[in-house]
Amino acid sequence: MGLRTRMKSRFKRLFGRASPPTQAPDPTSRPSSDLPPTPSVQQGRPDPPAASVESTAQESTAQESTAQESTAQESTAQESTAQESTAPETVPPTSDSLREAKAAHHFEKTRRGVLRFIDEQGGEASLADMHDHSERRYFVGHKRFSDLMEGLVADSLISYDHGAGRAALTEAGRALGHTKMPPRPRA
Repeated sequence: MGLRTRMKSRFKRLFGRASPPTQAPDPTSRPSSDLPPTPSVQQGRPDPPAASVESTAQESTAQESTAQESTAQESTAQESTAQESTAPETVPPTSDSLREAKAAHHFEKTRRGVLRFIDEQGGEASLADMHDHSERRYFVGHKRFSDLMEGLVADSLISYDHGAGRAALTEAGRALGHTKMPPRPRA
């Protein structure tokens, strides 16, 4: 479920549905005057407030969806039990390990992007230009950019002249900058 979907469902739960979806009237349905009176009117009780009707409807909808989810989970559990006996067990990645794998992939993508940027600048670029590019293109902040530069220098992908504040690309850096990225980790 995406972030947008989760946000929409939270707003709907918080504020309730603004208005029900409009539908064309059913030509076979009877007019409301022909309908029998509701039980609350028959017994002389006033109709409940609209807010309690909405909350009751929401509760019943929530109970129905919970029942459907539990039924779906039970059937999925039964299917997975049947599959476990025939298929070798595969452990799905945890959310933390997946998050770390995605962060590492993004960092590697940023490294290669900065190396390509230096190559496009003629093989040399200033620290300010590289920082600006990585911040705008890859959303890498100051601390992470420092880690990136230290790694590039340590891996001998660039040579950095502290006096001039310029980085020069090495042949290893040029080669890495133009290699294809491995596929992004998926859940």
